[in-house]
Amino acid sequence: MPNPFIFLFLIFAALFLVLAYFFYHKLSRRSASKVQTRLSEKERERVFFETDSEKFSFNRKSLHFRGQSREWKQSMRQLGETLKEKSVEKIIYVHGTFAGDDPFGLLDFISEKIPMSKKSQRSLRKLLIKGKNRLFHDLGHFSENYIALTASALKIPTYGFNWSSQNNHLARVKASLELLDFIESKPTKETLLLIGHSHAGSLFCLLSAFSQQKEWAQKILKICQYETKEIQLIENKLAVFKTRKIDFVTLGCPFRYQWVEHSQFRLLNIINHRGKSVLGGLPSGVITTKDGDYIQQWGISGSDTLALTTEQRQINYELDKYLDPGNDLSLWIEKISSRQRIPPAGTVILADYKDQSVFPNLHKTLFGHGTYTRYEKIIFNFHLIAKYLYK
Repeated sequence: MPNPFIFLFLIFAALFLVLAYFFYHKLSRRSASKVQTRLSEKERERVFFETDSEKFSFNRKSLHFRGQSREWKQSMRQLGETLKEKSVEKIIYVHGTFAGDDPFGLLDFISEKIPMSKKSQRSLRKLLIKGKNRLFHDLGHFSENYIALTASALKIPTYGFNWSSQNNHLARVKASLELLDFIESKPTKETLLLIGHSHAGSLFCLLSAFSQQKEWAQKILKICQYETKEIQLIENKLAVFKTRKIDFVTLGCPFRYQWVEHSQFRLLNIINHRGKSVLGGLPSGVITTKDGDYIQQWGISGSDTLALTTEQRQINYELDKYLDPGNDLSLWIEKISSRQRIPPAGTVILADYKDQSVFPNLHKTLFGHGTYTRYEKIIFNFHLIAKYLYK
């Protein structure tokens, strides 16, 4: 029997291409004088171009370290030594939107209508995680095997953090605080390295702001219906959080929220990108992943999906005032026409992941957004991280 998820994906892809065709003329006619085509002087100091030139192939028949070639193992071991020499003590992977244990909010919705024990909810979420691993493997998702491979290859303790992955403000705020608890459970004396795909970068931005903008954070948490005692506890955890040395790496993050600089935090943004221009791609190249990561440039302000419950929709609407407009189609259309790639903070690597094709391949790359987490790219990712964070 055909996999129903394949049909859902094809429907989504068809709708996406219809929208892409509809907006193509608008984007292609937009005057170059209205978009940023060159880097500013300040951006030239923090934006770099790279190309995947790794020669070591990955053996997919064995997803374990011992099953890889001698050259691949040696290269990963050397990268691990580099990270350890620079005091990287632990690594945490954080997935992005629609890759978690309740991507569409169905469990939240059902649990409101039908009383469920926490044990039952945890069991359902575990089933969803297993299904996700079997369905997507390493496409836009840090699988259990991927996390285990990183740990054994680098010889650095490595963990994966799961969150609902719903595409709205409320879900991301809740997830950032769950990530705060997860980080607290992984104490380090030296550097903690966080690697996040897609909107995991939004969780990182929220934590950077929460830890340094107390009054703003209180307003956000009250809107999200946290009690006074809960807020005080969160503030205590944030006070400890900002004393830790943490390096944040984002992979294809569509920047939505403000990153707040801090002496203990460093930010590295890696974006799948092709060409000498700093602009994102036109819709005409979507089906062959011509210009790199399309979701990174399109998952911007206005692109949120509506929550299932009236209460959650109202909370998200109130959060718009402090974060950014969540669900706003007209704004989204206006924003994507600028084709902006460069996030406003951190070091930026525009990296050619070599995932383009002359034939339609969007299902293999998820519009260039799923490439970062492929097993074949793990060594390239860590070469970039080592080069730009741990020279």
